[in-house]
Amino acid sequence: MNLLSGGKKREIMLIPTAKLNKEQADLDDAFSTMIKARDNWQCQICGSDYKPCCHHIIPREIKSLRYDENNAITLCLSHHKFNRIISAHNAPFAFFLWLRSFRPLFFDSAVGSLSKILSENGITLK
Repeated sequence: MNLLSGGKKREIMLIPTAKLNKEQADLDDAFSTMIKARDNWQCQICGSDYKPCCHHIIPREIKSLRYDENNAITLCLSHHKFNRIISAHNAPFAFFLWLRSFRPLFFDSAVGSLSKILSENGITLK
């Protein structure tokens, strides 16, 4: 593919991603299953086994933590996305307070990992 940029012709290499996406999806599915099995297929907040979801405490886009079992927890669909009182996505501050109180090892791991990531990017927490 040729792109014009500032009057210069540039070659852009296209890499087929279908195979990579399939491999990534398979790894993600295996990791999700492992986390849900570890947590007995139950929401760690309310104990429900309705539609268990694997939630990454620090977003899975941070590649070094994507498959870290201390960075994932099983939540029901409500506590994962929809609950207005405590939800990892809809009320994240409440979720982190819950995590600190009821799963301190996960909370401490997340704080340590996030502190390291911030430090590597020139941000130091007090």
